[in-house]
Amino acid sequence: MTTSQLPAAILFDLDGTLVDSEPLWSASERAMADRHGSRWTEDDARSTIGKPLVVTIAEMRALGLPLTADEALTELLDVMVGHHSHGVTWMPGVETLLATIGEAKLPAAIVSASFRRVIDSVLAAAPEGAFQESVAGDEVHANKPEPEPYLTAASRLGVAIEDSLVIEDSVSGATSGVTAGAHVLVVPSNVEQLDEFERLGVSLTDSLERIGVDELARLHSGERLRLGIA
Repeated sequence: MTTSQLPAAILFDLDGTLVDSEPLWSASERAMADRHGSRWTEDDARSTIGKPLVVTIAEMRALGLPLTADEALTELLDVMVGHHSHGVTWMPGVETLLATIGEAKLPAAIVSASFRRVIDSVLAAAPEGAFQESVAGDEVHANKPEPEPYLTAASRLGVAIEDSLVIEDSVSGATSGVTAGAHVLVVPSNVEQLDEFERLGVSLTDSLERIGVDELARLHSGERLRLGIA
């Protein structure tokens, strides 16, 4: 198989797609709310998956978090970077897929609503050379679900967004990829949102363990895949 049959680049979301960090974010948010006498439930945390961090903080403050936005951001980022400094837990299939991409010499980027500090803490734990670029949520004017993050990543890699594959887990991120013009594969973090993913017209898989060179080529050709999703 020639590289012309494969995507020009693979653009990965971070939390819940590359790294099993959504439970860490939720637990860290709830712990911060508890420390400051506020409330933040599991449902509250789940409702903000894939959204910019500033949105999460705004919603926490609306529920009574007695911190400024800057104070809350700093505290939460400190906690998450501390978690990642001890290593990261990759989502199933990620390490094998990164090796496959590397062997095919396909450029890859992390495109996240998380801030630069968090992305850098994950990059420090990633296989050497796995990612050629990264775009953080505090580096764009309009975050996901707007298209700017993925358009920025493709531009930095010097590839056409139409020839790129976005891999996401959330409706917000998938919307960003679709609106940008990329092929989009979703590993849903919330199966209750399958109808929304269907409306977006994206490909679906229950795990990146199902994605190899053949699947990358099929996605690049425009085929809409549904793997392991009932």
